[in-house]
Amino acid sequence: MNQTTRVLVLAVGRFLLAVALVAAAPLLLFLDFRHYGAVPDNGFVETAQVTFLLLSALLFLAVARRPAEPRSRAFVFIALALACMAVRELDEVFDNALWHGAWIWAALPFALGALAVFRRFSLTIRSIGALLETREGTMLEIFALTLLVFSRLFGMKVVWKALLAAEVAGKVKSAMEEGVELFAYSLVLLCAIGAALNNPSRCVAGELVARK
Repeated sequence: MNQTTRVLVLAVGRFLLAVALVAAAPLLLFLDFRHYGAVPDNGFVETAQVTFLLLSALLFLAVARRPAEPRSRAFVFIALALACMAVRELDEVFDNALWHGAWIWAALPFALGALAVFRRFSLTIRSIGALLETREGTMLEIFALTLLVFSRLFGMKVVWKALLAAEVAGKVKSAMEEGVELFAYSLVLLCAIGAALNNPSRCVAGELVARK
């Protein structure tokens, strides 16, 4: 297989994987409403959210362990942040098993670990800079915008109350917000898979950082 054919095959494979992951949000929302009539904390959407977050964290950690990976500190920070988010999604599990708000204590070690990455501040900033100059950095920017901006604005109750009757606005608002969050988590999982499959030696920016 020549280089051009290989690139095309990999591009098609990435696209099909992206289709499968992006389609998860509407399909799992449909299953939740079909089986539960809502989006419960133990439903298909919530389970997929936690699964995507944990898989992404594990993949980023695996990439960070590569020898001479210039983005390793950035990936460790992201993995620990995603682990915190996964624990937050499991808040009801911790509430029922332990006490209300117990998820905060479960997430604390991951949060402290993420902060500890910045103990070597200059190296971490350099690592983040190397990441932002790659495809994975762009994907993470889109993920952050989708999760922190679009999902919050799109999930505002006032928007859905203006569009729908009051008795259904709350349910639709919850479904849309959870669906957009799952879409965002599918993006970060795609990013993690891409980072795991890409050869770091092809990252010119990363090579420059590694030599400094």
